[in-house]
Amino acid sequence: MTEKEFIETYDIKLNKQQREAMKEVENPVMVLAVPGSGKTTTLIARLGYMTKVKEIDPSNILVVTYTVAATKDMASRYLDKFHEDECKIEFRTINGICSKIISYASSLYQREVFTLLSEEKDRNRAINVTFQKVTKRYPTESETLEIGTKITYAKNMMLTDREIESFDTSEIPFSDIYREYNETLRENEMMDYDDQMVFAYKFLLNDDRILSHYQEMYKYICVDESQDTSKIQHKIIEILASKYRNIFMVGDEDQSIYGFRAAYPKALLNFEHTYKDAKVLYMEENFRSGKAIVKSADEFIQKNTLRHKKSMNTNASNTGIIKCEEILKRSSQYNLIYKKLEEYSKSNKDIAVLYRDNEFVIPIIDRMLKNNIPFNMKQKDCSFFTNPVVMDVKNMLLFAQNPKDVKAFSKIYFKLSLYLTKGEMMHATKMAAEKGISVFKAISESTYIKESKRKRCGDIAYYFKQLNLCKGEDIFFYIKHGLKYYDYCQEHNLDVKKFDILEDIAKSLKGTKEFLERLDCLYNAMKYKQPENSRITLSTIHSSKGLEYDSVILLDVINGLFPSMTKTQMEKQENKKAALETYEEERRLYYVAITRAKEELFLYNIKGSSEFISDTIKARGI
Repeated sequence: MTEKEFIETYDIKLNKQQREAMKEVENPVMVLAVPGSGKTTTLIARLGYMTKVKEIDPSNILVVTYTVAATKDMASRYLDKFHEDECKIEFRTINGICSKIISYASSLYQREVFTLLSEEKDRNRAINVTFQKVTKRYPTESETLEIGTKITYAKNMMLTDREIESFDTSEIPFSDIYREYNETLRENEMMDYDDQMVFAYKFLLNDDRILSHYQEMYKYICVDESQDTSKIQHKIIEILASKYRNIFMVGDEDQSIYGFRAAYPKALLNFEHTYKDAKVLYMEENFRSGKAIVKSADEFIQKNTLRHKKSMNTNASNTGIIKCEEILKRSSQYNLIYKKLEEYSKSNKDIAVLYRDNEFVIPIIDRMLKNNIPFNMKQKDCSFFTNPVVMDVKNMLLFAQNPKDVKAFSKIYFKLSLYLTKGEMMHATKMAAEKGISVFKAISESTYIKESKRKRCGDIAYYFKQLNLCKGEDIFFYIKHGLKYYDYCQEHNLDVKKFDILEDIAKSLKGTKEFLERLDCLYNAMKYKQPENSRITLSTIHSSKGLEYDSVILLDVINGLFPSMTKTQMEKQENKKAALETYEEERRLYYVAITRAKEELFLYNIKGSSEFISDTIKARGI
């Protein structure tokens, strides 16, 4: 089949840059594709071109995608486009490839492969057991999540023991937990998904039989979303492609936003160094967003330094709208956003609220639930509710409701400037339990505790009494200033921004009992909420990757939150290289967010508080 016949037969509609990418089949090729540039369409067309025009054996083609869902979608689109009943091209995730390699190695060595921890709950259980063994306490949900993320990062980035030790804190000895976790898995002949890649890479590196087998199988390798690929994943792909060198990588370092999962955009930046005869192609036309959105996004990302020079453009007739509303404080945006969502709930347009962290959206969820407005959530993450600050607040309120609650008191006494020793606390709680009296009454009657401490406890007891009597809007006045808990948080580097969300939830409630009930309600909503028939989507920016919406609202684009540090703060960091990488990834995250919008982009700006919004406004000329 000729190229002309191929294009006519299969109705291939590509622009000049896309067609060039389609036709580059041999040798190392990297395609840098801006958001909305039709990279999947182009990749599918290229696969058809390889099999129909170049007559390459489809069984020799491997397509690597980031998720299982993406492999299924791409395989389906290929079959539909080229009218095939059976797909001989192999579409796989890296983990899928590694699983094959390990199974093949197992058959060669005639040894059973390790059991895979395929369920997240099983991995979390292993982490929890290890955490408890090392620290002598059970982790919170947020700590389990944090440890799991760091384990993935360490294995995917191929970190040394010394580099792993840098994750240690006074509260969490990560390196000890990491070591114990891996030893436990090996003793039980188990592996996690990250181990799959570690083991497979070692097999390829150390056994020529295994390497040769897969090099002959995969003579042509195509990698989609290559900016999200980790260091060890790039190493696996590199060694597989080292013989025939027919490697085709599609990606965009400007959209690399998974640094916490060990995404390695340096592989794209170093592509021409790794492959000396590499060809770099560009797909720079955005077919998704209106002109104003494309222009602002392009000018914004141009200020990043860790990138290839390229420029996004569009020929869309849609002009695009960017609306920026000035607000006085963080909480002001919540009602404005809710009113916007209420308005759009009656329209036929898709609208998404995008945010950096799941906790940012809790005040919006609170309003949506109260007013029975249906919405969909892209992911479930309840770590906010097990954050140390939130747990402390809950225990303070539980103790305020029940001054005899010795369990709650034992968790908070040392955070309230009571100056009690652990021994004094245990004495007081034991006395309270035996006599059936409040903890503070036990303290006041105790001769074991000094008078100065008893007086201090009496002062604090007053604030707990007021806390139980006050309206919801006053709860945090007593917690922050009466109990001095805000000072404790600052002294111990705890996240005081949690108070913004907690205060917003509390302000419309009657008191402590209702507040605790509301927290439980929100926790259950975020953990168990099922998809609804709604045009409204609430999603982290990470989960919105690859998606698009008619309208997008960005939440909490505020210096200190998003970005977590300003450019000035970044430049003052001791490790300037690491700080720059972190700062620019946050800029990339913002870039991905605004390029999800097709027609409208809504921003809320506390005057002078957002570098990102300022840059967007300048680019737009508003």
